[in-house]
Amino acid sequence: MARALLIGLTAIAVLLGTSVAAAAEDSVAITLPAPGAVVGGVVPVVAVAPADTTSMVFEWSDDGATWNAIATDEDGSDGWTAAWDTGARDGTVWLRATAARPGGAESTVIDVVLRNAPTVKTWVRRAHFSPNRDGRRDTAYLGASLNEAGRVRIRVVDADGRVRRTWEKSLSTLGSVGVRWGGRSARGRLLRDGSYRVLTVGWDLAQNKTKGKARRVVIDTVAPRIAWDGVSPEPSSGRVRQYFSFKARDADRFFAGRLAVRSTVRRVGLSRFSLDLRDATVSWKPRRALYPGTYRTRVRLVDQAANVGWSRAKPWRVHRSMTGKIVQRLEDTGRVVALTFDDCGDADAWRTILDVLRARGLKASFFCPGSLLSSRARLARRTVDDGHSVGAHGWDHANLAGQSDSFVRSRMLKDRAAWWKYGRATSAPYFRPPYMAYDDRVVRTAGETSMPRVMLWDVDPRDWERPGTSALVQRVAGGARPGSIVVLHTIAETARALPAMLDALAAKNLRPVNLDRLFYRAR
Repeated sequence: MARALLIGLTAIAVLLGTSVAAAAEDSVAITLPAPGAVVGGVVPVVAVAPADTTSMVFEWSDDGATWNAIATDEDGSDGWTAAWDTGARDGTVWLRATAARPGGAESTVIDVVLRNAPTVKTWVRRAHFSPNRDGRRDTAYLGASLNEAGRVRIRVVDADGRVRRTWEKSLSTLGSVGVRWGGRSARGRLLRDGSYRVLTVGWDLAQNKTKGKARRVVIDTVAPRIAWDGVSPEPSSGRVRQYFSFKARDADRFFAGRLAVRSTVRRVGLSRFSLDLRDATVSWKPRRALYPGTYRTRVRLVDQAANVGWSRAKPWRVHRSMTGKIVQRLEDTGRVVALTFDDCGDADAWRTILDVLRARGLKASFFCPGSLLSSRARLARRTVDDGHSVGAHGWDHANLAGQSDSFVRSRMLKDRAAWWKYGRATSAPYFRPPYMAYDDRVVRTAGETSMPRVMLWDVDPRDWERPGTSALVQRVAGGARPGSIVVLHTIAETARALPAMLDALAAKNLRPVNLDRLFYRAR
């Protein structure tokens, strides 16, 4: 009988005075609550009765005919008491105490008035949302639940305490009501990004009023902004775990993230993660050793409002020693060929070639001496950004055959470094020996400096002889076949002949691709 809760109530009964007890010595009386009292919630009920009472039954009724049990007290040593949970009821009810005595039961009845305020609970679904009409969390759901019939008022209040939106809903029985909110004010204007409070008030049918607990809802329409800090190790051996550090700038600090690692032709890794920080380092380890070349990593972050932010692609290099191999043509590539352009000495021709390829959505490959890149840095960067393959062609176009190990290695390393400095790419894994002059030392050193693909060709239209555009077109189209590697130069005549050359290749159902794609198709 929850007697522990009523110890204080018994004390109250004692404090009523000995005169009350004496008056009720030979009869049953309810001493608490007083007749006509307005009560609610859990009400303490205290009764007095003759000394020969063996138990006390407490009941209530809202019509005076049907009685509902409250509790039975079978030990009057600490007084006859009960705790009455009046629930959500309102209005006048009757309270009865019945004493069990040897001569029979004896009862007393009083009336009291119940005033119970309703219980209101505020709820918010999608507490962070982004009303930017992108189809992702464009709305929030706000509401309140009431433990009896009545009505509720839902309000959205800004940080300055101004009411920006109000709804009123009725309930015919206990339950929950909600509204769908698209982040707009009562006038239909989209509110600013920020934190808002959801306030609720509930009334029962007797107009008793209760406030619900305030909840927070956040409008956030700005996607996370991501800035790279770095990649480590860089360059990588392609065998170890990589660490990618970045900063996220957003109103939020909780993100679902995805990190994707790509070679120039395909995705090689994907890592999913969760963040509760704005500065982070995410790691990834390749399942198998990566081939030398340029790799790029992008991070995708989704905040709690479902705004999606992308980082720019972060380039990094894989360099490791491998065995060099001469390549002239590839088999089983399908109907594709590789157009390769050497020297990069004529900047205007180089630019024109890039323009033609971009206009047609085609890719090629460029072998430039590293010493030229500093004066053509924009073209070098554009070549990489347009998705073309790049390779080393000797630092200063010197004949490397017959040279010492140190001479060959230094030229290759300087060439490789120049592409990273000016084009943010590595020449790995491609090296083309100037003048097609090579020996075993050149091939071996190329492999040791991360350029194991020593690229020769099977189609040479000898464009450096300036035979005229028609002859160039005829020589290229006549010699090209699936998997061919065509050697050309960045000179004006070749640039002028390129559109017709591409048309002639298309007539043979041959599509130019870069070397990365050619090797990928030949695997």
